[in-house]
Amino acid sequence: MAQGLKTKSYTSQSSEKAMRTWMLTLLAIVFLGLCTVYGSANAENSYFEYELDNDNNFGYGDVAISDDGKYGVVVDFSGGLVSYLETDSGWTWQYDTSLVGGVLAMSDDGQAIVMGGMYDEDTSKSSLYFFTKDGIGWEQSVTHDEDEGMGSADYNGIKDVDISDDGKYIVAGSSNNRLYLFSDDGTLLWDFIGTADGSTEYGTAFVSVSISSNGDYIAASDKEYLYLFHKDNNTPIWSWVAPGYPNWAWDWPSYVTQVDISADGERIIAGVRSYAEDRDSDDKGYVFMFGNEDNTSIWSYEKESLNDVLAVAISADGEYLVVGTEANEILLFDKDSSTPI
Repeated sequence: MAQGLKTKSYTSQSSEKAMRTWMLTLLAIVFLGLCTVYGSANAENSYFEYELDNDNNFGYGDVAISDDGKYGVVVDFSGGLVSYLETDSGWTWQYDTSLVGGVLAMSDDGQAIVMGGMYDEDTSKSSLYFFTKDGIGWEQSVTHDEDEGMGSADYNGIKDVDISDDGKYIVAGSSNNRLYLFSDDGTLLWDFIGTADGSTEYGTAFVSVSISSNGDYIAASDKEYLYLFHKDNNTPIWSWVAPGYPNWAWDWPSYVTQVDISADGERIIAGVRSYAEDRDSDDKGYVFMFGNEDNTSIWSYEKESLNDVLAVAISADGEYLVVGTEANEILLFDKDSSTPI
């Protein structure tokens, strides 16, 4: 068993109850940021629990699980410690990246994992890591000039990552307002500089990225703009700017906070925060649904209490969407309707 990991096992009463518990736990992890990770461990519905030993740790940066539930991976927020789980045999390895604010993605079969973070505590630089089920595969320091890595200041670096189902394509968004596409051997296939406000100087960060199951389509947000790409070209198929007013205090525009793309790449969901026009007005939150043909939204949902849309996800068949918000709401939509179920 890997050092610093604690596991406990529990037996459940029924498969249906176990599934409900698992789903509720996943929602709790995603939306509430709990510092304990739970999950289904085997066919008998036993469970594992992973607790942090370090009292100074700020909790988990991210978690991921394979499609069949046999493999899992977790990274802690403040230390970049990546821990890999095989549910039949327990925690199998750990790797210390020293990155803060880690983000993770796992291939469908659990055999490929990508991890990035905001900065290295020792060097103030950031890297992208690729792992297999046996441990570290490669590390890629993504640079955009001779003096800077992915980020050269606190909380700069890789903001989000995703990986195709077969593990062959990896997408990463960074605080230098660049989007990167890698192959599974660490080759940089292309990068793209965000065009927020029409200039790279204004560009903020690629805060959310998502890749279709086969790796053909990539959706990404540099806050102000939503982009759709095909893997073969770094020229966007289309781009779309978030609606609304600049923030009254900081002159920030409304921005796209979260994106997800369906498995077949045909539907894209975007969560948007629209800043209030003045101090006395309320910020608004939006959810937009797009197809991959053009940047005309299929439908949208607007609500003042949403504020930041913290998480969005599309089911594997593309039929349902779930949205989590800063207002502690979880909304479920049918893909063809802007009215929550």
